[in-house]
Amino acid sequence: MALHRQSMINPPMFPLVKVIKDKKGFSFDFTMYDHFVELFKKAGVVGKIEGTPLGGSDRKTVSLPEIQILNSEGKVAYRQPRLNIRSPEARDFLSKFLPALEKHLGEKGWLDIYLQRIFDEPRDEDAKEFRFLSSMVKEFSPKIKRMEPILSVDLEDALDVWIPPLEHFEGGIGFDRYQNFFRELQKQGKEVWFYTCFSPRGSYPNRFIDFPLIKQRYLHWINFKYDLPGFLHWGYNGAYKIWGRLYWNYRNEFCCGIQRECYAPGDAFIVYPGEKRPLSCLRYEIHRKSIEDYELLRSLSNRNPKLAEEIVDSVLPSITGYERRIERFNSVWRRLVEALS
Repeated sequence: MALHRQSMINPPMFPLVKVIKDKKGFSFDFTMYDHFVELFKKAGVVGKIEGTPLGGSDRKTVSLPEIQILNSEGKVAYRQPRLNIRSPEARDFLSKFLPALEKHLGEKGWLDIYLQRIFDEPRDEDAKEFRFLSSMVKEFSPKIKRMEPILSVDLEDALDVWIPPLEHFEGGIGFDRYQNFFRELQKQGKEVWFYTCFSPRGSYPNRFIDFPLIKQRYLHWINFKYDLPGFLHWGYNGAYKIWGRLYWNYRNEFCCGIQRECYAPGDAFIVYPGEKRPLSCLRYEIHRKSIEDYELLRSLSNRNPKLAEEIVDSVLPSITGYERRIERFNSVWRRLVEALS
């Protein structure tokens, strides 16, 4: 993962953080969580830590997840059911957990690299609940930054890192509204990334099995062109179980995902299972090359920003209008390398 420039991990919060409740109230044991982070950090992977989404939405209500509660002896006392975020019980839990999390991150020196998610891909109809839950994160842990892949811009000051899908930057439905919104955020100094999953498709760059590799090669040229310092992707190693057996799309490359839903081929994974470690594939290697290209472009931009922009524009005048001829791309890539030599 480190060699391929993976620089962010998502430790599953409540399987790793032990939640204890006694007569004094809630307390939290971060031992296993710390071990998880430090394991990846030692391997050179951790640049950022993604905080597991606090809520889950069924497009009607938003709730905290079910959480196992231990007693003072470390034994299971009960399972806290899913709590509507507007309930007093949810507020009470977050008022204890979030300050404890912020304090612990500060003690570990991780506060600056931690980004808390709220709930996944809020749409316009979810915006009110998203803002409400995000406001509690801000209230109870004001030093923690918030991030989310989003499908709405009606979120006001609910985020510190905004992550729209790639199609919101060009050509998607209502993209003018989105493009102008995110450009304005960038002018204000806000951090904007982009993400891909089972969309976009068509002419857009993405990482699907049936896409020409040149389309994937442009992903991080887009990061450079639009000054987007991050990329969130789904997925790395999405898999599912049937009758206790782990499937990595051997039966059907086109059914990809933990719910076995049929999306775009390769949507849920970019590595394959090996006996001791994940196996690479052409898509994974091209993804690394794309990130290496980004690093080269950044290096050139530090010396000659106009030349770096000219090189990018010569093969990527727009997100869907990129150069498709491999020979032409390779020629421009050699020009980039020679400019740095």
